[in-house]
Amino acid sequence: MIKKVFNRVLGLLYPTRARCLGCGDMTGNQHEDFLCDRCREKMDRLFDLYEAGGADMPGIRRAFAAYPYVPPVKGVIHAFKFSSLPTLAEPLADDLCRLLVTHELTDYDCAAPVPLHRKREYQRGYNQSLLLAEAIAEELKIPVFTDLKRIRSTKQQAMLSTAERRKNLQNAFECKKPLPGPRVLLVDDVLTTGSTAASCAQALLAGGAAFVDVCTIAMAGKHRPRPAAKQPLAQNIDLEENAMLDCVMNLFIDLADCFLDMGLDALFSRFVKK
Repeated sequence: MIKKVFNRVLGLLYPTRARCLGCGDMTGNQHEDFLCDRCREKMDRLFDLYEAGGADMPGIRRAFAAYPYVPPVKGVIHAFKFSSLPTLAEPLADDLCRLLVTHELTDYDCAAPVPLHRKREYQRGYNQSLLLAEAIAEELKIPVFTDLKRIRSTKQQAMLSTAERRKNLQNAFECKKPLPGPRVLLVDDVLTTGSTAASCAQALLAGGAAFVDVCTIAMAGKHRPRPAAKQPLAQNIDLEENAMLDCVMNLFIDLADCFLDMGLDALFSRFVKK
């Protein structure tokens, strides 16, 4: 058990083509999203239309995602954001395009990526939301609206409560140019509390949008439970062990998100001072 957790942690810290991004097993990656067959099959089972909305996300008409924010999806998104793997944008965007077309979610005038502050984009080397938005815009034959800007740097969201997140993002975004049309699809990698998306939506509505829908790869805490099929006892033991590993990896990835951002912020500050 401990050895498996240790191997998965190493897989997240040092991802390679030979190590699955979902479980960390050294089985060789058989797919373009760097997943083993087992994790790819799990992704295929999880793929669905997941929805959220309501008073907790003011300004957003509808929010939907292709996956719940659970392993192996979580490991892939973490690698996409923090392990310099922009090539993951293509398979992830393909999943989003398939979701949009299958459920006829195509009636938009533009795709607007959630912007990064220039400091964070410099650290990462790319804006993962922009890469996804470009692929979606090409599929839907609509323009990408890149003039939604983050006008001030904000604290790391993962370390704040829901109320603190909303306050942290007040007046953080602004439309610098007119929108190409009133029906806007806001694109991001993950929807958690919805605070970032709601703040962006307020800026887009102030800039002339009639409505704003949000499309993400994954959605935290909003997925629908599925009835589990009966399994033989030996398989049940494996499933329980895998569930425990998934919980441990969830905790590690959340902590890694915080420490990576904190460390990168400090490094960037030192570089600027020099």
